[in-house]
Amino acid sequence: MRGWPVTFVGGFENLVYKLRDEHGERILRLTHQSDRTRELVEAELDWIEDLANRGICVARPLVGRSGQLIESLHAQNGDLYHATAFTFAPGIRVEASDPELWNPTFFERWGEVLGRMHAASVEFKVPQGRPRRYAWNEDPMLNFEAYIPAGEGDVIEGCRGIVEAISGLSRSAETFGLIHADLHQGNFFVDQGGMTIFDFDDCLYHWFVCDLATVLYSVCWWNVEGDGPRQNAFAETFGKALLRGYRRHWEISPEWLEHIPLFLSLRDATIYAALHKRLDFTQLKAPQKRALDERRARLLGGGTPISIDFARL
Repeated sequence: MRGWPVTFVGGFENLVYKLRDEHGERILRLTHQSDRTRELVEAELDWIEDLANRGICVARPLVGRSGQLIESLHAQNGDLYHATAFTFAPGIRVEASDPELWNPTFFERWGEVLGRMHAASVEFKVPQGRPRRYAWNEDPMLNFEAYIPAGEGDVIEGCRGIVEAISGLSRSAETFGLIHADLHQGNFFVDQGGMTIFDFDDCLYHWFVCDLATVLYSVCWWNVEGDGPRQNAFAETFGKALLRGYRRHWEISPEWLEHIPLFLSLRDATIYAALHKRLDFTQLKAPQKRALDERRARLLGGGTPISIDFARL
């Protein structure tokens, strides 16, 4: 990268940089070994390539000068990182303040992309001899005791109850497979009507309905202030449009939509654990404290951030 302009983009779990080389703009991602092994990164890239080959617009991984998609390197402190480069997604991030994009027509397109990804997931086969991504119950963030303080035993018990309830759900090729798991508006750009998806770092084997629940959760969290009627009204408008687009490419029954609250609660649990893992509790800011308090209250009380008739979406 010597001589190339490099800009730190950020990242919650990875270190992400934008750089410009002789071929144009690129994204460089550094993943710590403690977060993802090299094998997990390899499995992530295999799926991204498969989606791209099926015509889904994604930020594709790039081969480095060594001929590899992944370069594993040690930092000065000895920590091991896995470096991957991706094409730079064209376009812009969609904001709720832009009515030309933030509207039911766009929400349908969002759903279409998600439906196409789930249809592609059903067809995806792990290449022979290659690693695979972990299953939902192997997600490191479900190790609640490692992140949530022991003094919050009631919260941990609530989190465990959510996992137990989900464990009892049935699985089939039509309802369970590899999912993105974080397709919020920060993980795609829009350009001339097209969407380019990126940040597959959380992809894992899960119920497809979890992908839908995660999108609903993130959209309401980021774009609607406060709980209650306003959030529920937006969730219903957004959810109906999202499902109209989704069902053009993949079907989901009302019975599975009724499980969305369970997966919203799972999202509460994993975000609560992740916040404990990442935040400096000696310097908590007001929004961070509010995010923790809201999730703690729901995990203790059995509530969900959205309360609508999901089966009617």
